Amino acid sequence: MSSNCSLCFFSYFRYREAGVSEWSTIPVTPPGSTQVTINRLSSGTTYEFQVVGKNEIGDGMLSKVITVRTLGE
Repeated sequence: MSSNCSLCFFSYFRYREAGVSEWSTIPVTPPGSTQVTINRLSSGTTYEFQVVGKNEIGDGMLSKVITVRTLGE
């Protein structure tokens, strides 16, 4: 498959507070979007994020986990 995929986009995005086992999943809409906004994160809290890409073949594998700490206390 070419790296110039014209039908590549994010399928869904998931996140959780670090140390918590359950993930929250957010579908990425509209189809073709390459960004998502997550509201109501707690300040001074560490979160883990993953994304799944999609192309003409279907959903790909989960990305590596990225860990981010929000600003604040």
